[in-house]
Amino acid sequence: MKKGMFSFVFVLLTASLVACNSENAQDVYTKAMEVSEEMDSAEVSMDMNQFLSSPNDSMELEMESEMEAEMTLDPIAMYQKGTMTMTMGEETMDTETEMYMTEEGLYTYDSMSQSWMKLDNELYGDLMNMEQQDPAAQLELLEPFMDDVEFEESDDTYIFKFTGEGEEVNQFTEKILDEYMSSEIMASIGEDVNKVLESMTVNKLNYEMVIDKETYETRTFAMDLYMTIAEEGEEMTIAQQINAEYTGINTVDSIEVPQEVLDNAVEMSY
Repeated sequence: MKKGMFSFVFVLLTASLVACNSENAQDVYTKAMEVSEEMDSAEVSMDMNQFLSSPNDSMELEMESEMEAEMTLDPIAMYQKGTMTMTMGEETMDTETEMYMTEEGLYTYDSMSQSWMKLDNELYGDLMNMEQQDPAAQLELLEPFMDDVEFEESDDTYIFKFTGEGEEVNQFTEKILDEYMSSEIMASIGEDVNKVLESMTVNKLNYEMVIDKETYETRTFAMDLYMTIAEEGEEMTIAQQINAEYTGINTVDSIEVPQEVLDNAVEMSY
């Protein structure tokens, strides 16, 4: 169950909740989408805080992470490095993370064993398919929320804000899972898609995206998510805050896995 929760949160990170409620906002959104579809690379800085609690077993877990990433879209590839701090009760553990995702496969660094691992090709293929979803399909997911998004502007930015709670957000997250999380991925982590959907309640979702006025490039986004998952008499509450900044757009040439990593990585199956 808990693996499914983490995976669901990961999937939710791939969705963009932007829309419009006026002609001006529609024009901005359309131009921003055109620019994003033409983007071929970027650098991303992301801070993420997660808090998980379960009253059944008095479990509380807090995770804080800071990540720096480079990514390309054709071909789809990513290099990511950062730190993660996990706190459970009075115990705290700091972990360094590093990952390559390229056509060579998905490689992650395990700081505990100080070694590289390679995920099996089947799971990597599913992740690649997930990343290649048509942007038009993402826009279609937003249709029920078009009248609920606030549109603002500052001297040099446009801002889209969305706040939702209850059933309407549950419906959106169901579409996200159906669109991005294949049944094979869920099976690989021991979870059934329908069971996750039935047990999930999104209590509140706040999302903000900032667009550059001159270039129509995405500058930042922020998301606050509060949800509960109940299954087999157990309940877990998840609170998640994400802040990300895009820089270096169209400046990343290519991402390649170092030969040393290729030579020494241990293959893992899930």
